Amino acid sequence: MVSPLETTRPDAGTCCGQPSARDRILVAAAHLYALRGYAGTSIREIAERAGVTKPLIYYHFESKERLYGNLFQGAMDFAFQEVEKVLRTTSGPVERLKGLIRTQVALARQAPEIYGFVHGVLTMPGLIPLGVDYKDTGRRYTDLFYQVVEEGRRSGEFRDLPSDLVTAAPFSTLGIFVAKILAGDLEKIPDDFEEKMIELITRGVEVRRE
Repeated sequence: MVSPLETTRPDAGTCCGQPSARDRILVAAAHLYALRGYAGTSIREIAERAGVTKPLIYYHFESKERLYGNLFQGAMDFAFQEVEKVLRTTSGPVERLKGLIRTQVALARQAPEIYGFVHGVLTMPGLIPLGVDYKDTGRRYTDLFYQVVEEGRRSGEFRDLPSDLVTAAPFSTLGIFVAKILAGDLEKIPDDFEEKMIELITRGVEVRRE
């Protein structure tokens, strides 16, 4: 299965350069779920936004619940792969933190609809009966960032700041920018966004030795 976070790539699930019907459904659903939530989004609205019929959505995903669950799990599987790649190819807490921030910005820039959807799922106060513990999935994902910050604190490379606060910073900031994109108030994430965020966060946490 092509990951939902790959749907905006020109060569992913396309025909003649155009997104497949399945990919259009995923992006349309993500956009509406991000703006209105699970209960506030209907299959009819998803079909209209994707330019497909309701039966075609049921053909691909069987139900609204299955669509929601597949969208979330596919996005998280891809995000885990990208983060774990950073952890395998970098060493030291500073470089790892920079790599993780770049990865988050890349995911948000690549598919803001799906990033906004996932961010909403992981931060919503209530629970949705999807048959998968998506809150646990979110905790395991953010824990990868948390462990990098903890590593930096233990090694003396990072200041003694709350690791959960540092971990939340890139997610919260990106969530705000993606929400502006989905609302139509911002065209895209600025080109130099990741470097500015890296500078802001690393300057705040890194121990500066003269």
